Amino acid sequence: FAAAYASYPLCTPSRATVLTGRHVDGHGVAWNGMALPPELPTVGRALRLGRYALSWVGKYHAGGEDCPRRPPCALFPQTSWCVEEVVHRPVKPAQRAGFTQAWAEDCCEAPGHDIYFSPCMVLGNGTVLRGVRRQWEPAFFTDYALGELERLRTAEAARPWLLAVSWRPPPAPFTAPARHVEAVGSRLRSLGGVSTAGIVGGESALVGYFASVRALDEEVGRMVAAADAPPVAARGAPLVVFLSDHGEMLGARGAMGKGVYWDEAARVPLLV
Repeated sequence: FAAAYASYPLCTPSRATVLTGRHVDGHGVAWNGMALPPELPTVGRALRLGRYALSWVGKYHAGGEDCPRRPPCALFPQTSWCVEEVVHRPVKPAQRAGFTQAWAEDCCEAPGHDIYFSPCMVLGNGTVLRGVRRQWEPAFFTDYALGELERLRTAEAARPWLLAVSWRPPPAPFTAPARHVEAVGSRLRSLGGVSTAGIVGGESALVGYFASVRALDEEVGRMVAAADAPPVAARGAPLVVFLSDHGEMLGARGAMGKGVYWDEAARVPLLV
């Protein structure tokens, strides 16, 4: 889709729209940290009626149990992404939009942690899983999601299924694996540098953002390759949908972040 837009370019309201098919005035989730009303119809609840096996892996951010924050953040002063305490609470089943069968969401972490290099997830039963130290979180999520794909292919082979994989980057703190940071930085240097006017964090944030996008492309590619490979594709080519909940201003029009109705924040990828 050449012109796809988030109807409300902010994490939780946009995710509520994706899950319900409703604008914010129809689902009532107007800000981050609010809970999606459990009585609303969602794509997950509709598919459960059709006997789909459902699995959620990664960021959810629509269950009303947001991580406790402490602005300003000493480690990343351009953001509020510092948490005050370790919190490992899975979203309550009633708040999971119908994804109650298999659940693995991102964790909150302790102060001083780079959230994208402290891989952690909490399962629906409260079990906490951790990745290798300094492993990039999206790669950890992908590893787990590939296991879920195999489980759905085998244990749930008799019925249709939906696997939702939700990665957190590229929003702030704009950190990515070193080889991608180097590749993007090298490209910018070859262009003679670019303007960083309006970008909080300057060139480091600019490089980190695009390095995150570049690295995330690899994780998407891993999932698509596994979905297209036999025996997953033996029952017919799986339908893959790729989208984002919002964009990033990254200094455009002198702004950072999202939540505004300019293309940089509201226009999103949507591929089927």
